[in-house]
Amino acid sequence: MRPSGAGDEGSGKDGVAANGWILFLLFATGLAVGSFIGAASWRIPRGLSLVMPGSACPSCRFPLEARDLIPVVSYVLSRGRCRHCGGRISLRYPLIELVTAAGITAMYFASASVGEFVASAVFFCFLVLMSVIDLEHMLLPDRLNLAAGALGFVFAFLGVTGTAPASAVAGAAGGFGVIALIRWLSKGGMGLGDAKFLAAIGVYLGPGGAVAALLTGSVIGAAIGLALMAAGKVSRRSRLPFGPFLAAGALVVWVVRRSALLDAFPFS
Repeated sequence: MRPSGAGDEGSGKDGVAANGWILFLLFATGLAVGSFIGAASWRIPRGLSLVMPGSACPSCRFPLEARDLIPVVSYVLSRGRCRHCGGRISLRYPLIELVTAAGITAMYFASASVGEFVASAVFFCFLVLMSVIDLEHMLLPDRLNLAAGALGFVFAFLGVTGTAPASAVAGAAGGFGVIALIRWLSKGGMGLGDAKFLAAIGVYLGPGGAVAALLTGSVIGAAIGLALMAAGKVSRRSRLPFGPFLAAGALVVWVVRRSALLDAFPFS
């Protein structure tokens, strides 16, 4: 949704102030959502409940208090260490929080309606969650693909993703089918988890968008893989999770379709 003062003559300081508050509230909400994603990406692969038990220090398991759970702020004030045992707390948590907050904020300014913003935010958070889990565990959980895909069909029927219901069905089938075909031709070169992930992505992007996401993600993955090999971090035989590259490709396609993001800087 375009900022209230953008392009309106006479908006002046009031428009800037209003946009500032919107930006603050969006970013704060995004940090909170990112905190949940950070916890969920740690718990889901381990088969743990998202609710119980409460958050605890990963080193000493001492229960965290409310003051320890303020996104980013608690990490900075504690210098990344547990107040009880002094053990290090992974940098993954504030990074996930910041990335999620930035993404949700950008999606707001790129959206033409509240419904489109909700769909965009859900899609972005799904991509972040799956990317983190795949990076850390080489795993793309089926239940997350199913949940995101189901929501994608709901959004398609509501008409807020730019993808018609029939196209969403074709996107899911095409996304799964193209990777399944690559897997068959390459004799297992890609996993079925990638196929299911692209199927869920296809619900939001349609068949053409799913293929574009795969091609874009492949280019991004090849570039990063070559850079890592040049730096001596991996070898040609190393296995890299493809999920994050698929997510990056999907995000590029989603953003390009919403060119408003390119001219919707909140204080323009």
